[in-house]
Amino acid sequence: MCTPALRRRSSMSFASRRTASCPGRAVAGLLLAAALLPWAAARSDDLAGPLQAVDAARVLPAEVASRSPGDWLELLGGRPLETLIPSAVMFGVISLAPAVLLMTTCFVRMSVVLSLLRQGLGMPQIPSNQIVASLAIFLSAMVMWPVWNQAWRDGMEPYRSGTLSAAEAFDKGSLPIRRWMAGQIEQAGNRDTMLLFLERHPDGPRQAATYDDVPVEALLPAFLVSELETAFTIGFRMLLPFLVLDILVATLVVATGLVMLPPSLVSLPLKLLVFVAADGWSLVVRSLLDSVRALPS
Repeated sequence: MCTPALRRRSSMSFASRRTASCPGRAVAGLLLAAALLPWAAARSDDLAGPLQAVDAARVLPAEVASRSPGDWLELLGGRPLETLIPSAVMFGVISLAPAVLLMTTCFVRMSVVLSLLRQGLGMPQIPSNQIVASLAIFLSAMVMWPVWNQAWRDGMEPYRSGTLSAAEAFDKGSLPIRRWMAGQIEQAGNRDTMLLFLERHPDGPRQAATYDDVPVEALLPAFLVSELETAFTIGFRMLLPFLVLDILVATLVVATGLVMLPPSLVSLPLKLLVFVAADGWSLVVRSLLDSVRALPS
């Protein structure tokens, strides 16, 4: 049996042997590095040769380097630079399509009403945001289709045939959309909102005899505010039955002494039952479509 003194002695001898072997390993590592250093230097010189050759081959001839960007566009596309400007303008207009969809259609009205419907049912995440946005886009596209068709016939078709300039085509094409937006403001009774923006115009108070004389920078915010007011009005009428059902359920829960039972847990199935039995989706969609005024002929 080993005594504690023997154990300490053996551990000390092992540590001394390990310490003594460290300088030997360090010396061996230095010798190995010194032996491999010439080989590594020669290898790096061999690899640098092809890279330098590739860099030298990339030097362009003088006639190629002297070409302008317009010459390169003509060589690559077969068309002069001036013909590419309409394509660039078209891509810029496409990038602004979400903002145009938001400001000149009834998408705001549709999306706000559908979001309020989710809150009234007690399901803030069902249907999901993607489904609500998709349904609002499809309903807006169906409502706006006649307006877009008339704008295309009045503006884009004459422009493509060469009978109108770009500025004239824009004025002709935007006129049906402006009249449709003005019709929504009139139907909602929000003319005072438009007058407010005319009074607060950056260039001073404006006077407009008709909606065609209203500048775009005043018509667009007035239309958006009008859409929000209309959406809140529809949402208030839609949420009243759900509010009555919540009050009845809460009263019954308190009367039966089930204080620990959340009223929303009971009202949610009842709301879904009433909504499905009354064909709620058809009623909501019909009310949204009926609230939009058609384009005046």
